Amino acid sequence: MASPYTGSYTGIAKGERAEAGKMTAALNLLERVANKTDTVTADSTAAQYPSAAAAYTAIAALSGAGLEITDNKVTSTTWGANDNKNSDVKYPTCKAVTASYAGAEHQANRVTTISPLSTDDEYPTVKAVADAILRKMRMYYDFQRASLHGAR
Repeated sequence: MASPYTGSYTGIAKGERAEAGKMTAALNLLERVANKTDTVTADSTAAQYPSAAAAYTAIAALSGAGLEITDNKVTSTTWGANDNKNSDVKYPTCKAVTASYAGAEHQANRVTTISPLSTDDEYPTVKAVADAILRKMRMYYDFQRASLHGAR
């Protein structure tokens, strides 16, 4: 139930004769019935006020619509612009998120040894690279030693 009017109006006092000007001023404080609307649409004006049912219906329709602040949306084309990717206010679309990690290496493609069977979509760990270099160096020195000893 609506609360009673708690504002004050000093133009009309109890027990005094009502004057037309004071009555008009008091009535002008009220909402005009002609401005009441039972539907809220894009054509509604600032002078109109909705009924409780119309307000409820409009809000309920918006609540299920997944409201978003589109000014803060970042698409895949604007992800890198204006430092959007470091913003706490901006948010990326699904496509922007997918595009941002599409070039990332995946854990499943990591290899711990390098061999002739390694493929271009695999990437080695630092230890795998170091081990491969050490193996090559050992082979080189073993070959050098063998060729020096064999030449004697």
